[in-house]
Amino acid sequence: MKTKLFIILMVISSCLVTSCGTMIGVQGTPEMRTFEKIIEVPNKSKADIYISTNTWFVENFNSAESVIEFQDKESGKIMGEYVYTYMDGIYNQMVKQIISIDIKDGKVRLFISEPCLKTIGDALNGIYIKTNNYKPLTTLKGLQKANEEWGKLALSLENALNTTLLW
Repeated sequence: MKTKLFIILMVISSCLVTSCGTMIGVQGTPEMRTFEKIIEVPNKSKADIYISTNTWFVENFNSAESVIEFQDKESGKIMGEYVYTYMDGIYNQMVKQIISIDIKDGKVRLFISEPCLKTIGDALNGIYIKTNNYKPLTTLKGLQKANEEWGKLALSLENALNTTLLW
């Protein structure tokens, strides 16, 4: 009886290990590496939207690596790098991507692309003294997490643009 139970447990354990191990290398599609959202901002001028968007950038880019790299009010373009961190198992991951915002009267296009990842530490040893370089984020699990983060970021921008500040 103990032998049968041992064999059954071994088979179940090996199935679980094999199935979890194969998830690590599952790649996402190239389409998952980009995010685009058009946000309608009725009755707001390009200039008003530009100011609100710049304010939103300042409030949401709270990492030293998140920066606005280009902005042109006349063309209605703001570009930069956005960085966020998350835990993947025991590892602290940092994801950096390009964010681009195009502004017109009554409309904004948010486009995010080129997500790259690096491990910055783990739950056991804390922060790594020497972190690895960024590498393209291509795994299904990582891209799903990135798309979730991008959706939250788009919602945050939409809320900021459609909120009227009175002072």
